[in-house]
Amino acid sequence: DARVQEVTGELRTLSAVAGPVRDADVVSAMLRKRAPAQPGRDAAIAALRAERVERVQAMVAHLRARAYRAAARRADEALAAREQGLSGDGVASADRGSERAARAAQRYFDRERRRIHERLEGDLTVDEGYHAGRRQLRRVRDIIDVCGPLLGARRGAWRAKLQPVQSLLGSFTDAVLALEVLKKSPTAPKEIK
Repeated sequence: DARVQEVTGELRTLSAVAGPVRDADVVSAMLRKRAPAQPGRDAAIAALRAERVERVQAMVAHLRARAYRAAARRADEALAAREQGLSGDGVASADRGSERAARAAQRYFDRERRRIHERLEGDLTVDEGYHAGRRQLRRVRDIIDVCGPLLGARRGAWRAKLQPVQSLLGSFTDAVLALEVLKKSPTAPKEIK
């Protein structure tokens, strides 16, 4: 659906602006929690804090821009139009719509669940392989969260199975992210990089 694609594109743009702020927060929290207290750690946190200010300013500028407001309005209108088009004119069409929605959600879930295996059989000798696996697990969990009742109990039970693995992979990718952010930071001290 082109309307969904428009909304998805706007969300990706927003994610690209908000993501760096989150990255700075994750890395700062990780350093405070795990790195031994030393001048190098404190200097790295201070450098990240300074970079975060710039990232927040960029995010706020994006959110205040006329182009963003127009895109958000178009996304809202696209979703409203899509919802209007999906609403049935009676109980029978609503039931048929629900059945179609359930079948579509189940097919989508099954396809994305199979992709977990593909991701985990990918190249796990590089950090990107683990990141792809974590993202795929997250995608399946999101499908369960959004479409839960349409999926049935058997598919819904996957959420509890995926949570521990996704948490471990999330911690790993956060550590990889921390290393990447600190390597790029021109002001982080040498012993942290």
